[in-house]
Amino acid sequence: MTGTDIISKRDALRKWRTPHETLWDEIAELSFPRKVSCELGQIPPLIDSGQLHDSTLRMAALTLANGFSSLVTPREEVWHGLIPPKALAENDAVVKFYRECGEELTYRLDESNFYDSIQETYLDRAAMGTGCDFSEWDDEYDQLNFRHLPIGTYYIGQDHRSRVNHVIYEVGYTAEQAATEFGIESLPEKLQKEVKDPKKNNTHVFLISVEKSKPWSTDIEARFPFYMCAVHEESKEKVFEQGYYEMPAHVTRYLQFGQSPYGYAPTWVALPEAYKLSFLNKQMDVLAEKAANPPILAPASLEGEIGVGALDITYINDMDPNRSPREWATAGRYDIGQDRI
Repeated sequence: MTGTDIISKRDALRKWRTPHETLWDEIAELSFPRKVSCELGQIPPLIDSGQLHDSTLRMAALTLANGFSSLVTPREEVWHGLIPPKALAENDAVVKFYRECGEELTYRLDESNFYDSIQETYLDRAAMGTGCDFSEWDDEYDQLNFRHLPIGTYYIGQDHRSRVNHVIYEVGYTAEQAATEFGIESLPEKLQKEVKDPKKNNTHVFLISVEKSKPWSTDIEARFPFYMCAVHEESKEKVFEQGYYEMPAHVTRYLQFGQSPYGYAPTWVALPEAYKLSFLNKQMDVLAEKAANPPILAPASLEGEIGVGALDITYINDMDPNRSPREWATAGRYDIGQDRI
């Protein structure tokens, strides 16, 4: 596949993701503002914390994600193992070999960043309905490495049985990072010059495509069950390709139905209540503030003479009770608000 083919495939997969994006941002604003979509290489837009009046949705999503973590991949327990085929289950040497491989796998996972990465993936699964991470071997440190792919940075394709068979994710690299990842000689000439210029630190978009090899594929695609290539979006040049024996991009979906390859989360059901809770708590804050600092109704002649602080004194005419300041419009029903929440 050429770089242009990968970009065209990304654009074709975009139609399945677009209907989800607005709702992802709504959920993120109420639960995880740092997951609001933004341009690659940019910090998510700051959400005014003063506008977030309730954290129930956030805490519920955290609880669900922590539940996934503790029940599916608990760090303090061995949650996986390797078992030989039934035909070799009575062979002691084979059983020992599989056990030793399982122990090595446990050690490698503990030494890697797996548990940090998977926690972010669980948060995406709980809140947005879809999570994805990418596993690879880090030659520099001789260990496994996992990349959490943030929601909204990747596109999913699936086969005729609704199994994910294609993931294209977008990543922002400086020229130096791209040279380290793909090799400087494979980069476009413009980026090769930028690597050697210390004044340049621009972010460039690369598309990383991983898919199941097709029966009609050629070259490296035909030699491996899965094929990965990286494309520099601006130049449309392919800068790297590699084959895999297993799918390195792992997609998890909370619920999945219909033709969309993306999942649906329980937050989608709770979203109306989350909005109402935020609104009601805002009203309760206003009511509590009015109770603590009630508005004052006073004659115009006392303008500037009313003390509202502790132990302040306001002097009035004893002969004219109508000149006395008094509380105004403080009869809100806090109990009804509590019942509604």
